[in-house]
Amino acid sequence: MTEINSKPFAEQEGTQGNVGKHKPEENKKSYKFKINGGKPYSWPTPIINETDIRRIGQIPDDEDLYLDLPGHWRDAFIERGADIDLSAPGMDKFITKKKGHEFECTIIINSDPFKYDQPTISYEKVASLAYGKDYDPNRVYSMAYSKGPSENVEGLMSKGKTVYVTNGMEFDVAISHQS
Repeated sequence: MTEINSKPFAEQEGTQGNVGKHKPEENKKSYKFKINGGKPYSWPTPIINETDIRRIGQIPDDEDLYLDLPGHWRDAFIERGADIDLSAPGMDKFITKKKGHEFECTIIINSDPFKYDQPTISYEKVASLAYGKDYDPNRVYSMAYSKGPSENVEGLMSKGKTVYVTNGMEFDVAISHQS
């Protein structure tokens, strides 16, 4: 784990009232986070600034920073210069995305991964990705999805329906056989 100190060493030592001298390591809580799934970092205070995360992670200016939220929530965009509270239980995870690619994610259709860059996807688009050149807009497809965001975690899609997408969302598509 990489330890990051935001204060010079001289400021870390000292006295605490009448308690006397203490070692900086004693009773010192650190706050942990990761950037883009890399190695964990440790920060000495519960608040970290976006610019510090950029510096630590060597994040280029043409990338935006997001807090990777647990579950299938959308990632939370972090404004330039914003303070982030690291005090919640667990390890905070930050991810970066190229500007203009806020919605870029990978969705899984019939076990095949597809890069997708819109916040929603239609029944017709899922079917066309699933069947490629064999897609027929006049054909009926049965379609189920799972691992979606909070707005639509799982369910069935029908013609004309649109759902929100998130990274790792899965779609199962089959040609319906009508009698």
